[in-house]
Amino acid sequence: MKLCPTMVNDLFRACLFEKESEIKGDNFIPVEGVVTKVVFRKDKIEKSEETIMELLNQLPETFRESSGGGWSFLNSVMDIKENLWAEQKTADELVCLGIAIKKVEFLMPREMWKALPGGMPYFKILI
Repeated sequence: MKLCPTMVNDLFRACLFEKESEIKGDNFIPVEGVVTKVVFRKDKIEKSEETIMELLNQLPETFRESSGGGWSFLNSVMDIKENLWAEQKTADELVCLGIAIKKVEFLMPREMWKALPGGMPYFKILI
């Protein structure tokens, strides 16, 4: 499965709740990405975990905790082959999906982001 905007957009939308009234019990995962705040359906996220990891693995190795330790969100629009694969909005959707499966973490608290280049956070992928 190739990392591309359409794939990420479709997967992101498929995992969202359609109506706020559906958010009940524990079948939801609230996520705050870089600029995006969403609530995912837990069951759909769990079914998509393998696909989400497959997409995250196509980001540069520098994002991986085990190899680079993390990198700026500004670089998440490039894939592992250094090709531009998306705009920041779509990259943020991928980050949100990664947070939902507990495989993406920001390296610093949100209140410290303003001190970073472009005011953008660094994040790592847990593999």
